[in-house]
Amino acid sequence: MPPALSDTQLDIVKTMLTGKFDQGKIADAAGCSIRQVKKIKKNIRTFGTTKAPKLKAQGRPRVVTQEAVEVLSLFLHLNEYDI
Repeated sequence: MPPALSDTQLDIVKTMLTGKFDQGKIADAAGCSIRQVKKIKKNIRTFGTTKAPKLKAQGRPRVVTQEAVEVLSLFLHLNEYDI
């Protein structure tokens, strides 16, 4: 995976894309690959910015439900733990 582009490089790519330059020339000017230029172009078209938005957290939620709190409280109370 290539290193993330700096803000300056992203600005160069965005400016040159609006100027309808060739993707190869944009990649050379910004010091990145043509593939990165294509991805930035897609992100601008899809999201309106050079970077895609962050994904929401994946996996099991780290939230204790009210039912779990009640069961745990009952368990602690029955085993004489002071809450």
